[in-house]
Amino acid sequence: MSTDPISEFRRQLTQKNRPPPVVFKVEHQLSGFNGSRPVGPGEFGVWESVGFHSFDEGLPFFERLESLDWLIDRAGGHPSYVDRVFGIFRPKETTVYLNQMFDYGVTVRAKRLAQPGAVLPQDDIVGFEKVIFSGVNIPKDAGVLVLLSQGWRKAFFSDFRPLLPPPWRQFIDYDIEIVAGQLLSHLVYTKYFLLSQEDWDKIITAGWFPFIFLVGRLWDGLIDAIRHGGDLKREEDRIHDAFSKELDEKLQSWCKKRSLSEDAEILRRAVESYKRADWISTVSLAMPRLEGILNRALNWPGSVRKLIDALTTHIQGSTHRRSLLFPDRLRRYLEETLFQYVDFRHDSSTVNRHSVAHGVASPGSMTRETALKLLLLVDHLFYCIPG
Repeated sequence: MSTDPISEFRRQLTQKNRPPPVVFKVEHQLSGFNGSRPVGPGEFGVWESVGFHSFDEGLPFFERLESLDWLIDRAGGHPSYVDRVFGIFRPKETTVYLNQMFDYGVTVRAKRLAQPGAVLPQDDIVGFEKVIFSGVNIPKDAGVLVLLSQGWRKAFFSDFRPLLPPPWRQFIDYDIEIVAGQLLSHLVYTKYFLLSQEDWDKIITAGWFPFIFLVGRLWDGLIDAIRHGGDLKREEDRIHDAFSKELDEKLQSWCKKRSLSEDAEILRRAVESYKRADWISTVSLAMPRLEGILNRALNWPGSVRKLIDALTTHIQGSTHRRSLLFPDRLRRYLEETLFQYVDFRHDSSTVNRHSVAHGVASPGSMTRETALKLLLLVDHLFYCIPG
């Protein structure tokens, strides 16, 4: 028997007694959703054969959802009682799983060490990688629809391209469990993915970022203060207190990663300096090392811009786009903070890799806030880089 926890979980799901899916014949199979205004005979419109939709879209989402009522009714369910749907569409046959007809589990990214059997608080879960299905097999030439719920929130993904005639046909060659992970991530972390451009401008201008460690109540307080001109110092105090309690465990995790192990002694001394409130030493030790850490981790000893490109590409390839790692936003953050250009003739207050490495950053600018953001960035990159 496999010792792989994912395989074992699939086996346990398969052994459960569940009602069978509903299978029925159809004369005309689905091909997608009308994505525009009402379209009459002989008129042109926009037709969506593949798409991702969620409750935050408002009326257009619920119109699409209501168009599935017949499918749920045909499968013996009632729309108001359905929390999850898995539909498989062959040219003349439809298979529908509703609610308890299929179970699922998730693979998650944890913020800290989780012992076997231990309860994992919600704030310690910082991302869903996959939704693990069992007993649901999707032929590559079949259309698919997956709907999931989180409380009152709903989202679904559909792809009817395998049912289209050439040259529009495209078979399913992706991992539907990763796509379902995007659905669940969006439902649970909606407020993160719906940050406006104005929010992001304020966040990065303030030198902050939704670092992995902040997910949960710490971020709620910080973003509220950034949006409304609140007491950022108070929020920094809260983050400092929480992060300080985790630093020893964080350091152990960082140093176990191959791409960070070469810098273990530097990171250890930076953390010890932080614990002694020696912010100058923390920044002076850790700040110049980040470029080298990224270079070694990504095997990309090129320019800084290409290095950031390589990091973004790696994150996008190793996780889905609804990830709390925010690869595209992280690119901007690195460009405007860590690797920002500094004119040494007129600026000694900016503290980043450039100014610290060249010895022009003012010691008075190496504050607790600077050191805290730096170590939070190290922790965030720990989740981003390979190894």
